[in-house]
Amino acid sequence: MRPNRVLLLGLLLLALVVYGGASVHRFFRGEEPDREAARVTIPPGASFREVCALLEKEGIVGDSRWIYLAGRLGGADRRIQAGVFRIVPGTPGGRILGLLQQGPNEVIRVTIPEGLRADEAAAILAAELGAPAEEFLRIARSGAVAESLGVPGPTLEGYLFPETYYFFANETPRSAIEKMALTWKAVFGAAERARAAALGQSPREAMTLASIIESEAVLAEERERISAVYHNRLRLGWKLQADPTVQYALGHRERLLLDDLAFDSPYNTYVYPGLPPGPICSPGRASIEAALRPREGSRELFFVASGREGAPVFSKTLDEHEKARREARRFRDSP
Repeated sequence: MRPNRVLLLGLLLLALVVYGGASVHRFFRGEEPDREAARVTIPPGASFREVCALLEKEGIVGDSRWIYLAGRLGGADRRIQAGVFRIVPGTPGGRILGLLQQGPNEVIRVTIPEGLRADEAAAILAAELGAPAEEFLRIARSGAVAESLGVPGPTLEGYLFPETYYFFANETPRSAIEKMALTWKAVFGAAERARAAALGQSPREAMTLASIIESEAVLAEERERISAVYHNRLRLGWKLQADPTVQYALGHRERLLLDDLAFDSPYNTYVYPGLPPGPICSPGRASIEAALRPREGSRELFFVASGREGAPVFSKTLDEHEKARREARRFRDSP
């Protein structure tokens, strides 16, 4: 190489260092992330140059040329994924490229309360994640999906575990529903299965009872007593006569009439003895625990809402129960 060309190359490199040194430093080391994460949406089919321009437009990088160059040299430009990302401005460029290759990372916080039916949970998921509620519900009511996840079924009704979840912004209905069902599997583990077996129940039967307890209990301390009443009735072969099961069979009617108690459905525990075919809602941890550990030594066989904040009155005999029902009726009818 001629001396003048060596000199020219040296001058060019010096100019690059002087002009771009600070930018290169920021690319590899980043800046102090003193700002909240910025939201950037990478559309499907966007070119890598367009992606880099979006990062600069959103203020995530100061000069997109450096991240474009690094992405092309390292092959990251062929592995960028579409979706919604949250990235803190000032994050080192190499880390940004890594995030874009890993996939969308924006999360949405969704809380599913205890005691919801599948259709109610589907409505919350639809409102938060944007997909149609019908799609969430179709998956939740699929026996095939329940079987594929190892859930005792007959559907995922009752197994969409109530919890606070963090879903990705582009979470699919199938992925969201599976995450909830797998959370139930983690909660209802080997110890819970063993406890259910000791009570002579399958996991589905234990969860079905827990769902009824969840629907009946007003106060936390009532759960073990309600559980004991139902365990006692099951042991004697009596019908459970649980109002929430009739409401579920009728399509969630709020107020029951006397004629409703004769409605022919396997979920109607006034008509059919034993437990319904499956859960009627998704119980929380406390109701699951109560179903597996009813109050010891209890001989109570009845309870009725007293009318005083719905707190139940428990009875051991039919005469006691009828008296409690009359008092509850008088309380409700009083001005």
